[in-house]
Amino acid sequence: MRLGDVSIQTLQRAIQQGEISALEVAKRTLQAVEQHNPALNAWTEVTGPAHVKRSGGC
Repeated sequence: MRLGDVSIQTLQRAIQQGEISALEVAKRTLQAVEQHNPALNAWTEVTGPAHVKRSGGC
């Protein structure tokens, strides 16, 4: 599942049905930010990795 290709409703349903975890969504989103932000400069601060570690995801 490519997160950018699905609606938030579809993503919510996938999380509820166990097809993907919220943690996986967060990780993929952070990867996309890391990949695209150098060109876009849309984010000034990303604290995601620390939050992922606290959630037990890393």
